[in-house]
Amino acid sequence: PSTVTELGMLSFEDCENLSEVIFLDGKRLLNQDFVHCGFRRQEQGLLDQEALYEMLVNQSDDYESREFAFTNCASITVVKISIGWAVSERMARLPHECKVSVVRRIRNLRRLQLLQDGNVLACFPVVHETRADESEHAIYSGLEILKDTFEVQDTNNETARSLYQVLKLIAFHEL
Repeated sequence: PSTVTELGMLSFEDCENLSEVIFLDGKRLLNQDFVHCGFRRQEQGLLDQEALYEMLVNQSDDYESREFAFTNCASITVVKISIGWAVSERMARLPHECKVSVVRRIRNLRRLQLLQDGNVLACFPVVHETRADESEHAIYSGLEILKDTFEVQDTNNETARSLYQVLKLIAFHEL
């Protein structure tokens, strides 16, 4: 639901068939300065990594015991964040022929997805990496323990560039 602000420790652990995660109220997971100022703030990027991390990782005081909500969910390939507040609401005010132009553009961009209800999702790829666990417990046990890490990225700012293109097209039609 859009009211979720935090996921509990290991909430979806071992959900092997889970391939995507969708956040319906994604406004707080995106850098608002980027959305409003575009590529003039490119160094920030579109995705607010800190806000996403706070939502997906339990905030234990002991760094070693922090757990990711999607641990061992190796099938996750994408995190989708609703950007209806930035795109859909503005599109709804456009004349029909302008709206058709924007819809066509969104459908041609790999990192944006238009839902049947008119909502638009920004799609961020997920990078999985398996590393040796270097925690005190793993070292003490003498066993090599592997730890699966998960990182949501906007590789080469592709999602940000896609959103920026759509926002520019909407702004053009709003004139």
